[in-house]
Amino acid sequence: MLSSTVDAQIVLRRAFGIARPFVRPPDTRHDVVLECRRSGGAEEQLTGLRTDGFLPHGPRVHRVIKRLDGPPSSYSQIQTRWTHAHPINLYNILDILWRRVIYKCVAGHSLQYTRISRIIRLTEMHITLHLALAAIIGFGVSNARQQEHDIAYYIHQCQKSAPNVNECLTYSANHLAMHFRKGIPELGIEEVEPIVIDEINLSLGSGPDGYRATFKDIQAYGVSNLTVNQVRSDLNSLQFQLTFSIPKISAIANYRSSGVLIMVQATGGGEYWGEYEGVKAKVYIKASEVERNSQKYLHLEDLKMDFSVKDIQMGIKNVHNGNAVLEAALNLFINSNSQELLKEMKPHIKKKLMVAMKTFIDNLFSRVPYDNWVIE
Repeated sequence: MLSSTVDAQIVLRRAFGIARPFVRPPDTRHDVVLECRRSGGAEEQLTGLRTDGFLPHGPRVHRVIKRLDGPPSSYSQIQTRWTHAHPINLYNILDILWRRVIYKCVAGHSLQYTRISRIIRLTEMHITLHLALAAIIGFGVSNARQQEHDIAYYIHQCQKSAPNVNECLTYSANHLAMHFRKGIPELGIEEVEPIVIDEINLSLGSGPDGYRATFKDIQAYGVSNLTVNQVRSDLNSLQFQLTFSIPKISAIANYRSSGVLIMVQATGGGEYWGEYEGVKAKVYIKASEVERNSQKYLHLEDLKMDFSVKDIQMGIKNVHNGNAVLEAALNLFINSNSQELLKEMKPHIKKKLMVAMKTFIDNLFSRVPYDNWVIE
């Protein structure tokens, strides 16, 4: 016996092998009718409202009509009304039925009538969604153990043929990022921050008096607060372009420099700090498909990235030997030329970030089957 609505959602998700549905806002009121008619097992007429549960900003309702010639030989209808008093229970069940049955029919596939008939087992009669709920949960419990570990909690599935598949992939990426921030022990991810970069070098000018700086043991905070704004994909060629935004990244590092800067001998060291706001990044991924243990996995073939920062504030403090003149010269130069300095440092930063990103993606692709993520 299920103890809560949450338990029911989990069992239903496992039973149908689909992503966790969205919950409609509590002030929603709507009437929905689902009709499935079948003639000879091949011709269907479908009339009703389809709820598209893929979009992160809320479901949209579409009028869907699919009509094929031939008299119906069997008829089943599920009809219900739900109000603000029952937003989770009824909407989630309806969303599951919609995505498993109606969506496939609209996409041009044969209606999954046999799966529904196994659950509700009726013809020529009307049932309420409460009755369907009890029947579906009964079916789900019997299959929950078998599918318990099929879909990881940090994965949100998407339908490959869905017209809004990129929106679904965007939501899926943010779903993964949300769990990434908390840590995913199953992927060996325990403590996400700080992001550590061992060393970045900066060189300005040439000759013996050219300015050289080295930043070591860089620790960056705030990177995991990223939001995936858009995913563009070609699922046939397995190419993905992701656009990210990060509100703010704070960094600290050990700093050493040599050479001449603003007519001041800049040899020395200290502590570096930086505040980077309005960070935007683009990542391109090209993958190939491999089969292992009768499941499809992805293998990373190519990875590219670029980023920009809107506002930068940074400086040096606690300069060795208490050289106040050097500290003032360094801070004046750094803050007056922050974007130019970032441009010089960018190739080194990108190289370090791509190594860390490749390690994460390789780990993810090797552990999570692609057909758990994107379903045909």
